[in-house]
Amino acid sequence: MKQKLAHWWGKRKMSIATILGITVCVGLVALSQYQTPKSLWEWMQLLVVPLVLAVGGFLLNHTTSKTEQENTEKRYVNDQEIAKERYLNDQAIAKDKQLEDLLQTYLDRMSDLLLEKNLRQSAADAEVRNVARVRTLTALKQLDTPRINYLLAFLREAKLVTSERGASIVSLHQADMNRMDLKGFDAHNLDLSEADLSEANLSGANLEQADLSGARLNEANLNMARLSRSSIRGSHLFKARLNRAILVGADLSMTDLIGADLCRADLSGARLHKTHFDGADLSNADLRAAKLEGASFCRANLRDSYLNKTDLSDADLSFADLSNADLSGACLNGANLSGANLSGADLSNAGLSNADLSGANLRGADLNGAILNGVVLLDTNIQQALRVSKDQLSKVRVNHGQPSQ
Repeated sequence: MKQKLAHWWGKRKMSIATILGITVCVGLVALSQYQTPKSLWEWMQLLVVPLVLAVGGFLLNHTTSKTEQENTEKRYVNDQEIAKERYLNDQAIAKDKQLEDLLQTYLDRMSDLLLEKNLRQSAADAEVRNVARVRTLTALKQLDTPRINYLLAFLREAKLVTSERGASIVSLHQADMNRMDLKGFDAHNLDLSEADLSEANLSGANLEQADLSGARLNEANLNMARLSRSSIRGSHLFKARLNRAILVGADLSMTDLIGADLCRADLSGARLHKTHFDGADLSNADLRAAKLEGASFCRANLRDSYLNKTDLSDADLSFADLSNADLSGACLNGANLSGANLSGADLSNAGLSNADLSGANLRGADLNGAILNGVVLLDTNIQQALRVSKDQLSKVRVNHGQPSQ
């Protein structure tokens, strides 16, 4: 409290002294011109006018000082923001120049290897190829995506890279690019087999016809990436994000996609033999005409997905959510659909021979023309399915725990 009073007095003592001074001066002037007051009332009348003037002057001075202080503070803040913006802009320009210099240096050195060291005609085990690879991988780590794309375009034009495995002069096989920001990365027709792209940002990337077989893409961001006709066989995409990704005709056989996000992805015509989709989200995904024999979809979300004319023979779809999915004309022979949610699904003309549907939810499912030879329907609400005939039911192996009659 004492410190606050001392601070207040330090800031106001000059103003108070000024008021008292003005009051005394005005009073002395009045005394020199008029008779000396005899009563308290006369003293008050004599001093009230100069006191009011002094207080008014003080308040005006205080208001003006406060306004000036606020304006000063605003100017200071504004100057700081301008200085910060200028600094960031200068940093961005300097960074851009640095990246441009790095790219130019890389291109110059690679040109030297081509022209002076005969890189293109060198043997597969030549030292010049190792030098070119090291320089390329180092540059990839340092450059931003637009300049990386320019670098790759240079390698394509110089015929130093190809999608054929082991055929590239400058090999990107087993390249370490994990956690890199490669948004918009253009790596079409490249051999990236066994590359480490874990947790990399590849959203919107062009990887069409690229070789990504055996690559590590765990938790990578591949949202809206283009992977049509690419080879991703035997790769690892655990919890990878492939929302709206285009994988038309891609080969993902024996690939790990456990827990991956493939919502609205286009996998039509893809080869997915023995691929693991356990716990993955494939809601609204397009899997029409895909080859999914032996694939595992245990507890996967396939709600509203398109699986018509898809080969799912011997696939594991146990406890998967296939509600409202289009499975018309699909081959589900020998598939495990135990505990699956098939409510509202279209299974018309589907082949379900020897499939296990025990405990499955078939409420509102359309089984018109479906082949149910040898189907296991233990504890299945088959009566709640739509358009299922007595002839179809006569061919099932088990119906509610009892042999068919």
